[in-house]
Amino acid sequence: MAEVEKSQFVRTSSGRSSLRKLLPPIPSSAQPQPLHRRQSIGATVGQRNVSNLDKIFEEYRLLEQYKRLIDQKIPGLYVIPSSRSLYEWYGVLFVHSNLYQGGVFRFTLTIPANFPEGMPRIYFEIPVFHPNVNSQTGEVNIGNKWNPKSHSIYHALIQTCKLMQRPDFNNPICQEATTLYIEDKSEFMKRVDKSIFDCRTRLFNCDVADPYYPRFSPFNKSIHGQIMEQMKRRQQSKDKDGSNQCLTWVKTGSLRPFTSI
Repeated sequence: MAEVEKSQFVRTSSGRSSLRKLLPPIPSSAQPQPLHRRQSIGATVGQRNVSNLDKIFEEYRLLEQYKRLIDQKIPGLYVIPSSRSLYEWYGVLFVHSNLYQGGVFRFTLTIPANFPEGMPRIYFEIPVFHPNVNSQTGEVNIGNKWNPKSHSIYHALIQTCKLMQRPDFNNPICQEATTLYIEDKSEFMKRVDKSIFDCRTRLFNCDVADPYYPRFSPFNKSIHGQIMEQMKRRQQSKDKDGSNQCLTWVKTGSLRPFTSI
């Protein structure tokens, strides 16, 4: 789950990814409904009258957004649309460095009905003690520079990743966290560590019925150990056959391009 999964879309014979949605099997107790046959979650924000055809086009636009996100392969990020609506996505963010190192933060991304004019919103399952996270709702303050012509869901998620690496203390939504960081960094880190601990502990508990909601279980060597070994062997095989190598026209020790021709 360390990266956005690329297997959610079918690869055609031409080698290009198809936009036909291919999601994991759903338990019989929670079958998803096509967008044009149901009331979407996002449609509750900014109601508007659109034809069934328009709704279908909207669904494919969101699928295209998801495909672009998958292609970016953001490190430490796992995202998948819910089984109920393409206007609600679930995700997990793994932070490997800086202030929130070791954090595993589960979140929900909601897309408004007027997207892309309206900005996506990201809510952590548990409010994280962070200058740019609402301490009551868990919403991430990704800023007010949203541009519907140039920004996408990818930009909202990448901004969240950046904030968890480097908080924006100049534009805080949680003033308490900013003040504590400036006046008592040791106490600030205690609060951060508690947030990380609470979020990691919460991972093993899930009261969300959606079958696509990310779920975790304690490490079981008989199950997870085999998977780890398979991953190691696959990586060793790549290293051995050189599939991780690339060509370059830059000579070793030089920063100038085309110096090795």
